[in-house]
Amino acid sequence: RDLFQHGSYAPLRVHATVDGGIVGFLRSASGQTAITAVPRLCAGIATRGSGLPVGIEVWQTSRIFFDLDPGERSVRNVLTGQVLKPVRHRGEVWVLAADAFRSLPVALLLVE
Repeated sequence: RDLFQHGSYAPLRVHATVDGGIVGFLRSASGQTAITAVPRLCAGIATRGSGLPVGIEVWQTSRIFFDLDPGERSVRNVLTGQVLKPVRHRGEVWVLAADAFRSLPVALLLVE
């Protein structure tokens, strides 16, 4: 609760390789970090696959970048229980939107 009431806020950089986009932000407080991401303007891409803006068919290689490096720790989507391992490449850290939005079109990721 303290994380969302008093934590620092930073918008996240995303790279959407499809129409529409992603909005995301990071909250951090007392050693805890949460990343929230949601699709925006996704009606055009939601018709692919299941009809929801989820999965690789929809998001292809879109990425959600982190402004901090969680080290070797993983992130867990508290809405689905899914655990993701952030990618580290050329000084950048990210997760694929297709992984973050694998089963729901919203992600709340906690660094563990």
